[in-house]
Amino acid sequence: MPGARARLRAKALQPTGGPTPPPADPAGRSVYAALVAGGQADIFLTDCTNALQAVREEPAPRSVAVPAAIQAGAEYGVTVLAGAAPADQAFVDFVLGPRGRALLEAQGFGAPWTPCSRRSKRRCEATQPLR
Repeated sequence: MPGARARLRAKALQPTGGPTPPPADPAGRSVYAALVAGGQADIFLTDCTNALQAVREEPAPRSVAVPAAIQAGAEYGVTVLAGAAPADQAFVDFVLGPRGRALLEAQGFGAPWTPCSRRSKRRCEATQPLR
């Protein structure tokens, strides 16, 4: 349909990543929950973390996964550099442990990967993997 993109762009909100973010919500809700609750937006395409937060903050919105073929995603890794302080390793151990993984999962994140989880065991052993 000729002109459809321009019409959509003219009426679409860009609450994040746009040139002019909306004002902060007085109730302290995320921009997604506030705009849906206020009737200014009917739908948001956002990542899982933002969707989970909006659903927790407002009873009306619901999160629906888009088909796998068009999903975008990010992968997060964690490592400790040689010579780092013991507290750095302790933090990574926490993140990779049961409580850290549960906290990440509650926010919509998958388990972080370590450099060794992406390599063969032989190559990984040569890189002094995380404990």
